[in-house]
Amino acid sequence: MASTVLQAIGVRAAFRGRKVALYSGDGGFIVMISAFVSLVQARLPVKIVVLNDGTQAAHPNRPVGGLQARHAEVPFGTCCGTRHRTISL
Repeated sequence: MASTVLQAIGVRAAFRGRKVALYSGDGGFIVMISAFVSLVQARLPVKIVVLNDGTQAAHPNRPVGGLQARHAEVPFGTCCGTRHRTISL
């Protein structure tokens, strides 16, 4: 679990000419959020797909510690300077 971001960094750094995409669950991505920041800082172009099944504490409709979590208006990637798209199925 939580190794996809690190693997994407390694593959993209080793093979600069190749396109790299990673698929991660929301829990694994949250665990490696610092590696995502490193990916952005190194300016390594990687396509990222995060599958959100709503089981993590950041889910907007789940109470956390007795408080209702608030849905972020600005996705995390935007704060780091990346482009994003949200797709709801």
